[in-house]
This record gives sequence, C-alpha cells and structure tokens, in this order.
Amino acid sequence: MTEPLRAFLDTMIKPALQSWREDPIAEHKAKAVVGYINDLAERYAGILGRKDTNKVRDELSAECADFGLVRDVADGPNTGT
Repeated sequence: MTEPLRAFLDTMIKPALQSWREDPIAEHKAKAVVGYINDLAERYAGILGRKDTNKVRDELSAECADFGLVRDVADGPNTGT
C-alpha cells in the first residue's frame, strides 16, 4: 500500500471504524466507514491503473484486516432496518 493510502487508512478509516465499534448500532457511523473504504479502494485502483476495484478490494483485505472487516459489512445483505 502506498504511503498516501496508508495515511488515508490511518487518519480517516481507522478512527471512523473505532467510533463505529464503540457504537455498533449507529447506522450513520457504519455508512461513513463503508464510504471511506470504498473511496480508498477506488483511489488505490486508480493509482495502480486498474479498473477492477473488486480485485483491488480483495488485495487490500488481505493486507489489512480492518479493511476486510468493513468490506464484509459493506458487502453484506441489507436487513432493511
């Protein structure tokens, strides 16, 4: 992972993830983390010159457990609540 993306992960995603973990039923906190994760994957794919963001997301998940957790939440079924 490049240094700018690592900084984005550390300064944007991890604090939002921690806030959501402290209040897991707050939907707005979960949505914020998911939005940051999707943004990170798109940025990383762009830097790499790749169009397949799903594969990039898989690679980022293998590198960073926090990314993988949030990706799983983002890709999970919507319960309609």
